[in-house]
Amino acid sequence: MTRRFFVPALAPVGETLALPEGVLHHLEVLRLGDGARFVLFDGGGEEARVVREGGRARVESRASAEATGRRVVLVLGMPKGTKLDEIVRMTTELGVYAIHLAHTAHAVARPDEARAQKKVERW
Repeated sequence: MTRRFFVPALAPVGETLALPEGVLHHLEVLRLGDGARFVLFDGGGEEARVVREGGRARVESRASAEATGRRVVLVLGMPKGTKLDEIVRMTTELGVYAIHLAHTAHAVARPDEARAQKKVERW
């Protein structure tokens, strides 16, 4: 399984970019040291295959979502509690293009608008 991580901007092929602290921490937790290969994406449809070099990543190749042919959209009923935070994190790592929440007749969770808006902005 190829690991995927979000970064605000990608570098051109052959160049390196500094990895954000959150990504570096995640790489350490996963024990992905120097030489590890993974994918970075910018949330705008671009992704890059990279090799870790300390706190930086060297870009080996880049592609757009259109070129890879992947546009997975996840539609799910509103889960209870903080489960949605974990779902958003995991599905983003997997490369889901969009997440749509559905309010179903049998769903128990009914968040208020103010709290829901704050979470959407954070995600």
